[in-house]
Amino acid sequence: MDAFQPPSLAHVKSKKVKELASLRWQQYALQNQLQHLQKTRLAASPPTLLAWREIANALKDDTTEQLATNKALQRQRRRYQRLCDYLQRWVASTTPRLRAPSPFLEGWRHSHLFAGDEGARALSYNWLLQQVYRTTDRVFASLVFPNRWHNAIDVSVTIHDEMRLVIHVQTQQVVPFALEDVSRGLWIAQDTLCQELFAAPDDPSTLLSVPSDDVQYTRENVGRAMAHNVLTGRFHEPHRTVICLRSILHDDAHPASPHTWRFDNKEWNVAEMLEPRLTRVRTYYTIDHPCMADGFVSLRDLAALRCLDSNDFEDDAHLLARLERISIDKHIEQRQFFMQHLERTLRALTRHESQIPRRGVLATSPAVS
Repeated sequence: MDAFQPPSLAHVKSKKVKELASLRWQQYALQNQLQHLQKTRLAASPPTLLAWREIANALKDDTTEQLATNKALQRQRRRYQRLCDYLQRWVASTTPRLRAPSPFLEGWRHSHLFAGDEGARALSYNWLLQQVYRTTDRVFASLVFPNRWHNAIDVSVTIHDEMRLVIHVQTQQVVPFALEDVSRGLWIAQDTLCQELFAAPDDPSTLLSVPSDDVQYTRENVGRAMAHNVLTGRFHEPHRTVICLRSILHDDAHPASPHTWRFDNKEWNVAEMLEPRLTRVRTYYTIDHPCMADGFVSLRDLAALRCLDSNDFEDDAHLLARLERISIDKHIEQRQFFMQHLERTLRALTRHESQIPRRGVLATSPAVS
């Protein structure tokens, strides 16, 4: 102790030091308690809380998305409303008939596309194609095909009312390619058949609509007086692919002349996997007698199209037999060509042996007239 420091001051200083030490100890204890409480709170609640700005931005984005969804639903509702209006007018114009339906009176059996926006027409495309696709197994159940490893072509003609020919064609082809490749190659081969068959660099068919990769609507200009509007759809299943075709006899958006020849055509192509790299393609299609707006084309006019002089035949029965033979030979030749065309297309796709066929570019292959 300083000799010059009074005893009272020394006592006060000692007391202050003790109080300071006590406060420091209390501070340390409170800090430990605070840390313990914070750890307990973190364990019982989320680690962080979102800032109000982030919450506001999230709500804004969600509102924008909901508005876009609402507008899309409103557009879809208006599209369906227009379609319902079309159907109501059509149903109102179609009265029930007691007699057998005529091929030239409108009814549900006909393929009729209304004019309208592309959304409504795309729905109609799917509707018509689904009807053909859903009948695939029923149609094939009545057909007889050869052993699964053999290629075959069978063409027959049935005569209706002694003046109308209906062509029936069924084929089977086995190709050493995977189902996925055949699914793609069969679609391409179908799409380019006209230009390859007629050896026409200027594709004789016109794309009218392609709403998706598996649906297309085409107009085939078969000849000077004949046109064929055809809807094509592809349906994928686990072990097979089905490609369906259906004629559109009436299209308000693309009307045909009353004197243009048309024909009703339905076709089913079923590519089925036999082994991982072996696929069987079975095809069946029917082609009805050519018709115009006022009825079926006469046998004499059909003979002229086939470059036949009807005066060379004794009667219609002999002329009919000759037309039947020509139709059979013509479709056998066409199916043989298509089988070769499909194999060339598959080799081009998988082995790059030649150029893949596409619209407007004629493949370097011999043509069949």
